Amino acid sequence: MVQGVVVENGVIQNINPATGQLIEPAVNVTSPEELENIISAANASQPSWSDKTLSERIEAIRQGLIAVEPIGDELASVITEEMGKVSAEAKLEVSNAIGLKDGWLDMVKEANEDVHLGGGEEGKAESIVVRDPLGVVVVISPWNVSANISSKLHNTQHIISFLF
Repeated sequence: MVQGVVVENGVIQNINPATGQLIEPAVNVTSPEELENIISAANASQPSWSDKTLSERIEAIRQGLIAVEPIGDELASVITEEMGKVSAEAKLEVSNAIGLKDGWLDMVKEANEDVHLGGGEEGKAESIVVRDPLGVVVVISPWNVSANISSKLHNTQHIISFLF
């Protein structure tokens, strides 16, 4: 058992809380070796992400959210099956997460733009705060708002800075 979830032969026994039935297909537990490979792949991809401009990073995330939009109902169904959340709430959760492509990403962009603190006049130093993506961040989401957790991150500018 891992955090209240039964694991048999390396496979998570995910139970639909509404029906008590085993959810298929089954999901294998990630081995330590697989986890190391995942972390290595994320770290290897980070420099190319860092090389992109802030606008390019924001647009990539926006396009990812747009790409998910057509399968929103399917994602909501998975949330309902796996978590027992009523369908209307699951659909709202997915809609809210996809909706981040609008005003929220604009706010993230604004929060991560260079900040000019003055100076720059002849003979005076200029101060600029620059936020650059420095590494990979992992978010371990609470199960009850899995699709919508990133919308909660906007409350912490430091987290946004690490993400972008």
